[in-house]
Amino acid sequence: MTRIFVWDGAMRLFHWLLVAGFLVAYFTPERAMMIHTISGYLVLSLLAVRIVYGFAGSAHARFSDFLPRPRDVWAHTRGLVKGTPQHSAGHNPTSALGAWALLVLILATVLTGALPIKAIRPLHSVFADLTIAMAVLHVIGVIVEDALTGEGLVASMVHGFKTFPEGVANKMRASGSTRRGLVAGALALAVAAIAVGVGTGTLSWPPGKEKHQEEHKESALPAGYLEELPVGQV
Repeated sequence: MTRIFVWDGAMRLFHWLLVAGFLVAYFTPERAMMIHTISGYLVLSLLAVRIVYGFAGSAHARFSDFLPRPRDVWAHTRGLVKGTPQHSAGHNPTSALGAWALLVLILATVLTGALPIKAIRPLHSVFADLTIAMAVLHVIGVIVEDALTGEGLVASMVHGFKTFPEGVANKMRASGSTRRGLVAGALALAVAAIAVGVGTGTLSWPPGKEKHQEEHKESALPAGYLEELPVGQV
């Protein structure tokens, strides 16, 4: 068996920060909206960096390296069932589907929460719940595939290396080192863009702003107004 370096430091850091940021935001109680919002914007910043890194990052971080093709997904799944799994240096075809689904769902969750558009706000919790459900399926899939392929998928997101049979490893391409300048630049631009968005009102801030506005509108109604309305109009 041979170890191949697959996930560079930026990818591993992105992965775990994204997990932490999303879980903190998801499980933060309503009374701690400041923590929820800050975690959400952390996730948004990470996604912005990931998009940039997906086009100009290390070899297996690029989107072109894990485009999910139905034919490849079917062949990979059939190999797992037959006990003859196909090996991939980066994302295998089924994990590629999961990765894309999670990226889209997390982005949808963040945008429906950050954009001050009342009509899309109910979708925020829907996308958040779908993301959690997809993440659970992702974890189960990784554990199962790890057992079937022996590649060390779980551990690879800690130290960056995957393990392959000797003959297979010779055909694999190792990942390059982290492009730190690209990551730092993308992160700085993302933070600056969010700051501008918050400052111009394009993004929601402070936490609970809309709720306070609704409470203010209700309190501004004339005294006794609600009592005077006919039944069914309250």
